[in-house]
Amino acid sequence: TKSQWEVSGYGNDTIGDLNDYWVVEVVDDMYTKTDRIRSLTTRMRFRHKHLGCYLRAANAILPQWGFKQVEVTCDKQNNPKDLHTYWNIERHWNDLLPSGGRANYKSNFLNDFWHLNVAMYTTNNALVPDPDKEDILASTPGQWPLLKVGLRMCSWADDVVKFYLLGNPVVWWSGTASLIIFVFILLWYLARKQRGYKDFSPAQWTHFLFVGKVCAIGWLLHYLPFWIMGRVTYLHHYFPALYFSILMAAFVTDHLTSSYIAFGIDYPASELKGRKWFETWNIVD
Repeated sequence: TKSQWEVSGYGNDTIGDLNDYWVVEVVDDMYTKTDRIRSLTTRMRFRHKHLGCYLRAANAILPQWGFKQVEVTCDKQNNPKDLHTYWNIERHWNDLLPSGGRANYKSNFLNDFWHLNVAMYTTNNALVPDPDKEDILASTPGQWPLLKVGLRMCSWADDVVKFYLLGNPVVWWSGTASLIIFVFILLWYLARKQRGYKDFSPAQWTHFLFVGKVCAIGWLLHYLPFWIMGRVTYLHHYFPALYFSILMAAFVTDHLTSSYIAFGIDYPASELKGRKWFETWNIVD
């Protein structure tokens, strides 16, 4: 392209030309201020000696003919802040040198935490289906709550034992329904509370909100991210959110069906006179 040169490998150990030479430019080191190159801790850039471009590995993935590897180019623009032109040595073998101790590779926890999550996010979004191949295993997040799809776990040939991943429909649907029912229950109580009704004591209301929020927010946090992911998704990705919907189903069922074991009378006993089935019931007298 106008900004990138193609990078390829050719020739052998005996035949070469001026395109074989790269200049190593040390960017920095995590612990030292010298230009000495060390594995893992030293970041460097490779400048082509003849063309002056910099070796770059972006997040672009090659098609199937490139074995889905990251595209490597030579950037014509010298941007020292372009992290895609930074390289480091992960492994190095040399019997003449002593092995590096663990103290030489200490790193900052927060930096490692950030880089690890960025790497996981990038790798996760790179798991995309092949557009040239029909994928009968993948599913979309919209199909999960109602269990509209299953998942073949192995070969589907006639001469092999086959396993099909499919949830219990009653558990699946009741969990999804309970999430919707909880929203209406919450709105109902909020409306009654606004009108001055007292259905709960302060402790009961706090408990009701706490359990409901744990189940509802837990389900949302484990389900909604799959709508913005670029990767291919399968039915088993819904399992973490499913458990929160099951907890919600138990909570809603208990709330709608539970009743006190014992009841007390907070009004004059004389009002119960008409409920005496036998004269021997001394409810009033």
